[in-house]
Amino acid sequence: MGEQLDGDLEMFCKQNKFSKRYVQQVLKLNLLSPKIKEAILNGKHPKHLLLRDLVRKPFSYIWKEQEKMMGF
Repeated sequence: MGEQLDGDLEMFCKQNKFSKRYVQQVLKLNLLSPKIKEAILNGKHPKHLLLRDLVRKPFSYIWKEQEKMMGF
């Protein structure tokens, strides 16, 4: 199953001219808590919370831990 997903990702990247790393970084944003996503979309997130940090730095997948770590 994992090989199939990896193959699908490779095909998606090739067809859309994205790097695999970029797509993985963007997909990681889906793991953010709903509270954080809503704040970002409404422009009410902490000023120190930058997209570059969200995609490059690791964060907990536990929503309460994310919120605490990111200043919510």
